Amino acid sequence: MKLKQKFSYLPDGTVDITTWIEKIQNTHHLNETALLAHTCTLTQQLTQGLTTFYGQPCLEQGLEVAEIILELKLDQETAAAGIISSATSLTPPMLEKIRKELGDNVAKLITGVQQMEMIQKWQQQQARDVTQIDKMRKMILAMATDIRVVIIKLAERLCLMRGIKAIPPDERKRFAQAILDIYAPLANRLGIGQLKWELEDLAFHYLDPTTYKIIAKFLAERRVDREANIHRLVANLKEKLQSTHIQAEVTGRAKHIYSIYLKANRKEVTYEDIYDQSAVRILVPDIKDCYEALSIVHSLWQPIEAEFDDYIANPKPNGYRSIHTAVIGENGKHFEIQIRTHTMHEEAE
Repeated sequence: MKLKQKFSYLPDGTVDITTWIEKIQNTHHLNETALLAHTCTLTQQLTQGLTTFYGQPCLEQGLEVAEIILELKLDQETAAAGIISSATSLTPPMLEKIRKELGDNVAKLITGVQQMEMIQKWQQQQARDVTQIDKMRKMILAMATDIRVVIIKLAERLCLMRGIKAIPPDERKRFAQAILDIYAPLANRLGIGQLKWELEDLAFHYLDPTTYKIIAKFLAERRVDREANIHRLVANLKEKLQSTHIQAEVTGRAKHIYSIYLKANRKEVTYEDIYDQSAVRILVPDIKDCYEALSIVHSLWQPIEAEFDDYIANPKPNGYRSIHTAVIGENGKHFEIQIRTHTMHEEAE
């Protein structure tokens, strides 16, 4: 079966930049894309014929990084820095050229990404211990005067993890361990769940492929049942919330593979016992509705007290606000519920 291409290409084999710009303009409803278009052209000039160590053309990696950044609803300067930071070994004259053509803000972001590269190289030479790993995370956050630098780096690591299937297994494991030690916790610290989940699953797949495949097989075999369970939970909640005149948006998803692995180990149960772990999110107009929705959830299902956190009353250090609870549903199965306002959700995303 032929793999679907990520990008459109011109007859000479290069990426069709115009088509890519049109695609992201439509996808993300962008009014003006001159900076991104110019960045693509400049990156193409600087990286002509160059690839990453795992064989992906540098421009393609940059475009993939930019897509992740735009999905996170960051600005076009960050996306532009994500594209051109794929130009490896940026010399001072190159950086000066970038500053002149793309502006000071993009150049500063790229310089920040390069500083993170230096930390990463230093980290590879250190012994792996808990204290050292924690020190490394704190150093990265302290050095990043603009947090967008960390997000660019996280997006670049995700692209790397997606692309290293063909490199030697020992090398894959080294990158995967760094993801679990450094980058996934950083994504968690910043509240970027969608990056954290994919980074963890990809890393877990390379570090313990046997266990990964066992859990993935359970999930695949029970996909229909799991999705039906989530559908029932969402429908039940919607009905109850509507009956009390709370205008709520309710969605559900299955937990990702690595989180199932961790929870099974922590609770000392089998993967079969935990495979259908689900998470439901309730979005409501205001804070009063959050607590009314929580009361309804706890009236429907038995709450698990140890799993309750009120990050609205006590926000996380990064400003994240939401109510987290877990309850016991049908047949004694647990599921998690997050409750927050639409504004809190936008801030979290």
